[in-house]
Amino acid sequence: MAKALLLLCCLLAAVSRAAARLSNETYFVNSAFCKMPYVDPFTADVLDAIAVNKFAKCRDDKDIVIAEYDFELNAYRLRIREEEAMSWFKVNTTLECKYAKIARGGSSGSPDNTFRVVYRRTLPQDYIVPPEVQYMLVQCSVVNGKEKRIVQTDGIAFVQDYEERSSEEHLEELAEEPKPSVIIFGIDSMSRINLRRTMHRTFRYVQQAGWYTLQGLNKVGDNTLPNLLAMLTGYSLEDVAAICDVQEQGCFDQLPFIWKRFKLNNYTTAMAEDCMDISTFNYLKPGFAKQPVDYYLRPLMVAMEKSFQPNPFYDEKTCVGRHLSFAYVWDFAKQFIQRFIRTSRPMFGLFWTNSFTHNKFDKSIALDELFVEYFKQFESNGLFNRSVVILTSDHGMRTGVLRRIPTGYLEERMPMFYIHLPPWFRRRYRRLVANLAKNRNRLSSTFDIYMTLQHLLQLQSTTNADIQPNSATCPSCQSLFFPLPINRTCSEAGITEKWCTCHPTATVTTEPYALKMSRAVVQHMNDELVERNLTDLCANYTLVGVTYLDYKIAFSSNLTDDTSQYYVIQFATQPNAAMFEVTFSWNNRTAAVNMNIQEISRLNFYGHDAKCINDPIAKKYCICKNAIRTTTKTPKTTTAGI
Repeated sequence: MAKALLLLCCLLAAVSRAAARLSNETYFVNSAFCKMPYVDPFTADVLDAIAVNKFAKCRDDKDIVIAEYDFELNAYRLRIREEEAMSWFKVNTTLECKYAKIARGGSSGSPDNTFRVVYRRTLPQDYIVPPEVQYMLVQCSVVNGKEKRIVQTDGIAFVQDYEERSSEEHLEELAEEPKPSVIIFGIDSMSRINLRRTMHRTFRYVQQAGWYTLQGLNKVGDNTLPNLLAMLTGYSLEDVAAICDVQEQGCFDQLPFIWKRFKLNNYTTAMAEDCMDISTFNYLKPGFAKQPVDYYLRPLMVAMEKSFQPNPFYDEKTCVGRHLSFAYVWDFAKQFIQRFIRTSRPMFGLFWTNSFTHNKFDKSIALDELFVEYFKQFESNGLFNRSVVILTSDHGMRTGVLRRIPTGYLEERMPMFYIHLPPWFRRRYRRLVANLAKNRNRLSSTFDIYMTLQHLLQLQSTTNADIQPNSATCPSCQSLFFPLPINRTCSEAGITEKWCTCHPTATVTTEPYALKMSRAVVQHMNDELVERNLTDLCANYTLVGVTYLDYKIAFSSNLTDDTSQYYVIQFATQPNAAMFEVTFSWNNRTAAVNMNIQEISRLNFYGHDAKCINDPIAKKYCICKNAIRTTTKTPKTTTAGI
């Protein structure tokens, strides 16, 4: 009892000190139930860590084979530019180009992660691509007698007409009640703060008229999958588990993805993503059994990654063959937009890139200028005049140096979100637009984005209750075109305590109970290894030290000695100098720790540490015994763990 009272007194003192500090701070959200702190993008600790990455091409040579769409023939034509191969020519040398028709993998096994070569043929000049060919690999060689040297390989995607999805459909003048096309562009691991910090040109672009942002957007899950499931299905990963097992083939096909509703409303749909080994629906998962949308880039990306030699760029797989993997995705988006932007059917597209931003927070500096170039091309194609365009992310940086600075905890939880509304939409739906602007500094979540996408299909709705179906996980979540509650709580927005940024914190690292709590958390992790029968594969953890222990200040003041309070702890362990962050509750009376192991955050890269298991959750807290390193640099911490 005495220890509990001592802890309570320490907490009240910490709260008092924090209250004095908070009175001088500014916030992204400032309400009775949410104090989401402002994060300065340009603090010295971040700027000192930035390595300025200059843009570089994957290859200096120009394309020998280019695809051009012939609108008179309504077909693609391939042109061979021999002049681009002249540097390889010698006396009596000829140029020979061939192509392989690529198709998605068969129905057995994992079709989303395989491809088929349907046939291989010689590529003639001005070849008219048959309408059934969606992807091809091309290869050009210089031939001198019996000698043949491959000089260029590439992959080409074609947005072909099929199943009544035709660019020949009559051009549509803006109808009285038009259905807006909806195009989503995603950059993995990009907080709004880091966009401003590393992509200055892009940030300025989205400050133009017609763009709106959410400064109070809070993620709802750890990595990409749970956040995109919330955005695209309205389900949390935990609630999806009640429907099917995402590790099993066919599970994703069962889920109510928003593009299915757009398709039912006569939209033409498309999806593309780079980095096949870490892509959203395929990282340690089988992906889709059936092609999920009308136009799907994955089969070509899989074929290229498996067929072409690695081309290291910034010592990572940013290049696929001769081009940036990002560029293949954005070029596919450009084709899709050019083909269908002026047809009578609206479009829905999801285009996502991981390659520049997944592992390094500052690598996006090199992407910035090219990214804006693409947006300007989309603008010249008429995209922003006819479509709702969303630029968003799944979360901020989850690992690495940015995550380990004091504001990294907040930044990880604040994904960027910008939405552009075309001029006709802003004129016709003034009240909805005003509501969106009003929500800029109110607490929101990715479940609200899901409801907003639903609303765009049901613009006749006058209240949020009119929009059906609701988010299954967050029935209280709502469209961003209706005013969000001012005094909204994280639970009302579908955000668990682990990810909630609304509660101010008081640092209690040096308090006498900090080490006891730290050891209890590490013991809980070791107990979990036993519970899941992983002790034969995974090593036990030993606490090395605590970087910080923060108490999350509750908005109610009725603390008692048996109240469970929430804490956030960042700590280092051995083996392999693993760093973690955990949100847990502590019962003052029983001295019991309660934490959700599935929500544990690993702050340094762990791919090489956890190759002995495939479970994506367990990978975060398993150090494989066969991967233990004998010499590892111990991370800097505030308190010793022993």
